Amino acid sequence: MFDWVERNTGMIAVTCMSGIVLVTQFGTIQTKIAENSRMSEMFRSKQIENQRLETEKIAMEQSKEIANDRYNSGCEVIATVKNADVATTIQEGKPIFSGAYAPLYVKNPNRVINPNHFIGRDITVCDVYGTTAIMQFNPSKGYAVAGSIAVTSDRAQMSKALERMKGLKRPSLKGN
Repeated sequence: MFDWVERNTGMIAVTCMSGIVLVTQFGTIQTKIAENSRMSEMFRSKQIENQRLETEKIAMEQSKEIANDRYNSGCEVIATVKNADVATTIQEGKPIFSGAYAPLYVKNPNRVINPNHFIGRDITVCDVYGTTAIMQFNPSKGYAVAGSIAVTSDRAQMSKALERMKGLKRPSLKGN
């Protein structure tokens, strides 16, 4: 045994020094491993966020194409119930009154709402702000509501809708 120790003293010394260095640097090594792990997690988070943003961008582009097609196909432009000359916005999941029945409710605001006076299903509606929708029957409510929302930022499309509704104005946001 002593013979082996004498022949391998250099290797034993190097091994002992390596062990001492490893023991004294153990905290630093753990810190570096934790730091690398945090950096990897940050990188993964950024990757996931970038993928989400890219997916959102593609969805917005598709939404814009759909909305532009709906405007070009002559969607029904909506106005407020109280004033058929003032534009209003589409709200997902909400019904929209048929313009023919709006005067009934303007003359009598306390009138009980008749669901048969809402725009029917499969009608394409749009507003002058870039939002379009397909009216979809909601069985739990018993009438059609705005669904399949698609939005465009194309001002020319919005202007065309405004022109189709002669006299329609955007509401004034100024206080009276």
